[in-house]
Parts: sequence; structure tokens; C-alpha cells
Amino acid sequence: MLKYQRKQEIVNFLIKYGSASIVELIDLCNVSQMTIRRDLNELEEEGVVKRNHGVAVYTSSYNELPFNVKASHKASIKNQLTRFAVERFVKNNMIIILEGGSTIRNISNYLSTFKNLTIFSNGLNTIINLNRIHPTSTVICSGGIVRWVNNTVVGPIATNFFQTFNADIGFFSSIGLTLEDGFTDADVLESQARHVMSQACKKTVLILQSDKIGVRSATTTFKIEEVDVLITDNNAPTETVGELKSRGLEVLIVDCVK
Repeated sequence: MLKYQRKQEIVNFLIKYGSASIVELIDLCNVSQMTIRRDLNELEEEGVVKRNHGVAVYTSSYNELPFNVKASHKASIKNQLTRFAVERFVKNNMIIILEGGSTIRNISNYLSTFKNLTIFSNGLNTIINLNRIHPTSTVICSGGIVRWVNNTVVGPIATNFFQTFNADIGFFSSIGLTLEDGFTDADVLESQARHVMSQACKKTVLILQSDKIGVRSATTTFKIEEVDVLITDNNAPTETVGELKSRGLEVLIVDCVK
């Protein structure tokens, strides 16, 4: 089992049960105590778990902040990145997938001039916003488990739903990006839903603020080679951008005004 898969198993277990002992995690992953301790060190640095007397506890992270708090974080840059994405990639008559996070919800703000769109999403805030801004589009929402902190729908019903459809393009974001781990998130169920949604798309576009480059979270949602385009702002580290391009990722830099 690869490290990111093992960390995903640990987080999934902690989400389900709230806490776990070192011994339980050793049995879960079938690895040494030293390996589990290294994984927990990383997860604790990422803000996903806390440890107390040999017990790991699932704790709050960026992913657990209320949707409106995340939406307001660097809102101006998010708006500029998402507007650029729409102007660059969206056309009339498209079938589009929008994941339900706070960044991608902003995509819906810039769709009012397009005709005959079909839009799939697992985001309740996105669906409500589309109804307000673009009531003439066809909007389809998956079923599943409601994650109230994000107002998204996840779980097996949601993933099975998206496996039955095809889309021209999908827009996604993540908590972090590293060259080693790819695009990462804190919540396993959110990550699974996003990954399946992207597999239905001819083109997968990631929209990511530059301050998330170099940040690693608990579970890999997309490997770098699974993404077609990365849109980020002009503070992105030049060396990392160059390496991403050398690995076949199209990177578009937006000259954002703060």
C-alpha cells in the first residue's frame, strides 16, 4: 500500500470512529509502528489529527471550516481565477461538472451569458446559486450523504451517480498541491467524489490559489498526470510551475490584482 493510500485509510477510519490507538492503526494498515508514527506526524502537521497518550483523534482542518468562511478566504483571487476559467473554456451547449467546493461555486457566477448548458454538481450551494443566476440551464444534482460543513453530497450514491454520465469539462479545486503527492484534500469522501467526477470529463481543470502550492493534505485526489489544466495566480513558484509543465500539465497563470 502506497503512503498516500495508507494515510487515506487512516483518515477514513478516524472519520468513521473519531479516534484510534496506534495498535489499531498498525492492524488496519499492516505496517510497523514506526511507519504509523511517521504517517501520524504528517497528518498532525497537516491539521487533520491530534495525538494524546497514544491515541489519534480526527480533528478540524481547513476542510472542516464553514463554507462561508472558506468562500471569503482570498475571495478576490478566487473570483479572478474562476472568471478566467469560464472565459477561457466555457462555450454554449456544453456539459459541465462543477465540484461543490467554495472556489468552484464561483464558476456559477459567470455563466449567465451562455446558452443551453447542462451542469452536474454535488454542491448544494452551487445548485442554489445556479438557480438564482442561470435558471435557464439544465442543472442536475447527485444524491448521497450530505456533508453539512461543506454543503456537498458525497459517498457511494454520489460516486455511482457520476459514473453514469459524460461531460465536456469539469472544474475542481483542492486543499494543496505538491510534486510528490499531486492534488490533495483532507476529506476522503470528498476526494473520492471529486476523482470519480473528473473521470466523466473530457477535460479536467484545477483552479488553485498559489498559496496552496507546496501544501500537502491527507489524501491524493488527483495525480498530476490525471489533470489537463492548472489555473493559478502570478505568485505561483516559478520552479514548481516549470516542473509541472515538464510533466505535461498545462499551467495557466492569471495576473491577479489583490
